[in-house]
Amino acid sequence: MYRIIIVAILALSSVACSHVTTTRLTNKSYPPLNKDKEVTVIGLENNEPPSATFLGTVRVDDSGFSLNCGYDAAIEKAKTSARESGGNVIKITWHQKPNFISSCHRITANILWVENASDMDTSKKTEDEYVVAASSPNSSLKKKDKKLVGYSRFSLDVSGGWSYMTAPVSDLVPPELEEHIEKLKNNGFNLRTNFMYYFSEFFGLGMKYSYFRTANTTNNVPAIDVTTNQMTFISIRDEINVHYIAPSAVFRYISASKKSHLSVGLSIGYLNYLNNALLGVAPLSFRSGNVGLTYDLTGDIMLNENIALGLGASLFIGILNYYDVSNGITTTRVELNDEERENISRLDLSLILRYYF
Repeated sequence: MYRIIIVAILALSSVACSHVTTTRLTNKSYPPLNKDKEVTVIGLENNEPPSATFLGTVRVDDSGFSLNCGYDAAIEKAKTSARESGGNVIKITWHQKPNFISSCHRITANILWVENASDMDTSKKTEDEYVVAASSPNSSLKKKDKKLVGYSRFSLDVSGGWSYMTAPVSDLVPPELEEHIEKLKNNGFNLRTNFMYYFSEFFGLGMKYSYFRTANTTNNVPAIDVTTNQMTFISIRDEINVHYIAPSAVFRYISASKKSHLSVGLSIGYLNYLNNALLGVAPLSFRSGNVGLTYDLTGDIMLNENIALGLGASLFIGILNYYDVSNGITTTRVELNDEERENISRLDLSLILRYYF
């Protein structure tokens, strides 16, 4: 019994102490290479040979429990994957050094087949970055690309879509106005923009702005004319506008192919509320402000090198504690007690156009 447990622990340890490798092949026509076959490494700053045949990609990542996960270990994992896929060259396209998210070196590489790959001389430029030089002085490998980090440092997006106010209709609302409030809850739309700077593949900080609007008019609402004390029917209109600006943080996952992103965001900032209302023929404005909070979940797919199209869901949380009520002549501050506080929280569903650079 104890022997079984010890064997299981050793097996688990051998897995936990190394990287995890994900290989995606688009060309499976090349047979695997022998384990002792040398695989050439092309570093971040060098080009692939024009004659190279692309077989697929390999990503070497943190398993979550990795210990032996230095750069050399990551390279060896990528080489092993290349041999198994029939490739004799790997081109490093992304290298993430250890940071506060992971203590491991992580890489992504293209798996290639190159005729006469042994003619390429490899050397190690730095302690954690391979480069190659071709034996021919006219080789395209001499030409340097700009250094790639494997992801874009900046993103700018615009989005818009439907919004639903999540708070239930208050018990303080008269029955004849419940339908009016329900339409306000369902008729909203949102516009937003985000600017982000990514410190790593997985984490970024930036600024967020969003605009929300909903409006509804209800006619023939029964009311008492205070001058005649008689029943009359009036129109009621609410036009609610909410502006929100905040610093935001985003945690992001990028697929191994670099073609899609999944992001979770959080922001805390200032909301500005304005309701341009009409009560019969009397215009009124209700203004307020407070701290707001958003939780965001977005996903996008790259359309080309820089532009992505995606979908997003966002939960906006905001509570109003007061109104500044104006009739165009005078303004009165109305403090709201616990039962009267206005919950303007909402759910936003959006179509996103994002630019990475």
